[in-house]
Order: sequence, then structure tokens, then C-alpha cells
Amino acid sequence: MGIAQGTQAASSSSSRTPNNLSAPTLTKSPWRKTQFTYQNLVDEIISIKPQCPANVLLLGPTGAGKSSFINSILTTAKGRRVNKAYTGNKETSFTTTYERYMDEGIVQHCCLWDSMGIEHVLEGGLLLDDLVYLLKGHIKRGYKFNPRSKISETDPFFRTKPRIEDQIHCVVFVLDAGMVDEAIMKPYMSKIASLQERAHSLNIPCNLILTKIDELCQEVREDAEKTFWSVKVHYAVISAANMFGIPEGNIHPVRNYEVDIEIDDAASTHILIALRQIMYFASDKIEELKKNEERGCIVS
Repeated sequence: MGIAQGTQAASSSSSRTPNNLSAPTLTKSPWRKTQFTYQNLVDEIISIKPQCPANVLLLGPTGAGKSSFINSILTTAKGRRVNKAYTGNKETSFTTTYERYMDEGIVQHCCLWDSMGIEHVLEGGLLLDDLVYLLKGHIKRGYKFNPRSKISETDPFFRTKPRIEDQIHCVVFVLDAGMVDEAIMKPYMSKIASLQERAHSLNIPCNLILTKIDELCQEVREDAEKTFWSVKVHYAVISAANMFGIPEGNIHPVRNYEVDIEIDDAASTHILIALRQIMYFASDKIEELKKNEERGCIVS
């Protein structure tokens, strides 16, 4: 399903929005079944060993929680609060430099790349031309984005001949769960659709992270274990799937470590569920690229 059809579907399902105060807030059984423990997920993620470090590019509207999601992954890896990726609440993108985040443990085979936020104005935020260069591995770490001009091929941060190790192997869209609304997302839709199209044209797998679910649902705020029982969170996942044409199974609701001081195993478990799928998708993409390279099927 494409963006246009997805938007119509989301609109037609608006009558199902769980805004009735007397309606139940939790389902009788989880709407997404999981059989993983925290330690099982940690062990499985560590066992995923792609043929090169998996490059994961995070994209999303300004303020959606991209940098916070990176910090949450690193926090889960360390078992304590980590704040390496700068966060903020500005109307314009807080992230202006292309930066990479790695660590030991669950992210020892993963490179998390933070990019400039998506803004609703055409001449603001990440440019589509720069995105193509990012996906193909042409832009080096440390490049400072210019929302009015794409990178020049003579720029010292431009890589002329990227290797497989330089390319992006999985794209992760990050969205505030409270923004999953046709009226709110309308200014961003054409730009996000174009970003998706660029990733799909290169056959790069995509996942969608829904952040700030604790602001969406009181029960989840009090207990992250209620995530897959929450009616509001489930509706946000369904709406996002319709709106962006992404399978529900590729959409992961998480509670970022933004307010919590202590580590919460339930919140970390949902972050691990998302990271596990991201790592598998990226590993599959690397395998595909390596096979194509061996066959001489190189796309520059």
C-alpha cells in the first residue's frame, strides 16, 4: 500500500479512534504476542553477526525522538542511562551533523547513524538529494547538513567510491505516536513519501519506531509491560501502517529513556524487540549486497 492509499485508509478508519472515555483502555489479550525474555533477546541480538557492521540510518520529523531512541538503545546496552546523542525540543532539527553511534554488547555489530530531522517546509531539514548520497554511502561521518544546498561531490566529506561497508543497510523511520494523525502529518507526507521511495528504489529495508507511547497511554506510562495490551498504542500502530504503507509487523512502539532515571526491563525489552528486527533486516541486506558484488552486479 502506498502513501496516498494509506492516508485514505487511515482517514476512513478515523471513526475507530479510541477516544471514548468509557471504552476499555486495555485489550483482553495482547494484540501482539511475544515469547521473548529480556535475556533471550540480548543473547539473540549478540548472535547476529553480519558480514560487516550494520549501518542503520534513522529518519524522522524534528522532535520525533530519533536521538532519544539512539540513547535508549545505548542505555539498554550499558544497563545505565546514556546520553551520547544530543536531544532537544526545538522546532528546527537539533541534529545538524551526520554522526555515528556504536558500543559494545548488543550494538557491537551495529552502527546507528543520526541525521538531520525532516521538516515540513521544502527548504528545511534533510534534503532528498542528500538522502540518496547517505543511502549509497557517499557522505562521511561529521558532515554538517545544509538544508538549502546538497553536498558537493568536491566536498571533503564526500566519498567518491563507497564500499558495501559504507552503505546504509536498514532505514528506521522514527515518529512520535501522538503524531499519527492525518491532519498533523499532512505537511510532512509528501517529503516522507519521497524518502520512502528513495529507500525502496535501492531495496533497503525499512522499520518504523513509534516513540512517546507513554504520553499516549496512561497504563503504558505506569507499566511498559502493558504496551501490547494498550488499545491506544494498537490503534497508533494500525494507523501508522495504513498511513505509511509499512507492514504492522515492521512497526515497533517503544518508550524511550527520556524521563526515567532507573533502567526498566519492560521498556528495554520493547527496545530490544525493535533492535533485533532491525539487525536481522540489515544483515539480510548486507548478505544481498555481498552476493551482488561477487556476481559483479554493482549499483553506484
